[in-house]
Amino acid sequence: MQEVGKRIRAVRKMRGLGQDTLAYSIDLDRAHIGMIENGKRAPTVPTLARIAVGLECDVGDFFPPLSDLYNLLPED
Repeated sequence: MQEVGKRIRAVRKMRGLGQDTLAYSIDLDRAHIGMIENGKRAPTVPTLARIAVGLECDVGDFFPPLSDLYNLLPED
């Protein structure tokens, strides 16, 4: 989940938003967002959806592209 948190942080910064601003806009605690971004808490699907709404992006933007996921599969 650390990778998801890093991607959330990257999108947030690209949008020029601080954690406080994002947290306020989606009614989440700023510390909760910080823990997600630092990989210390795994976000639920509804939380990912709320963050995506606040960042005006797709939930899929928080995950690596499909081509990268193939590298994670074990070889037969």
